[in-house]
Amino acid sequence: MIRDSFSTFDVVKALGIPRERLKDWMSKGFVRPSVPAKGKGTKAIFTRDDVYSVAIFKHLVEDFGMKRSAAAKHLAEYKATGEDMFWVIVASRLESCLYVDVPVIRAIVNRTLPVLSL
Repeated sequence: MIRDSFSTFDVVKALGIPRERLKDWMSKGFVRPSVPAKGKGTKAIFTRDDVYSVAIFKHLVEDFGMKRSAAAKHLAEYKATGEDMFWVIVASRLESCLYVDVPVIRAIVNRTLPVLSL
């Protein structure tokens, strides 16, 4: 059975990011799970699309060196349009653009996410 919901642990393991970094991004509103934790002892639940969003955000911040606020803005624009590929113009270097290929990011994430429910 293919899983459609994932814990914070699943996300950090699949994307290779420290748990505290993901928690920081969540607390600052850069990325959001579909079901936020409701207090101590509860878990945030990420859908597969949420995990894709975290992966895109990570790609923009860690691979392209974009500021988190700018990456969050571009992520929101991507979600609003639903396009599979998009360009990001780097403001500090007007002659530079970044190409984000969402299907490639999805494929990478799908290879690392748990597939079977336990």
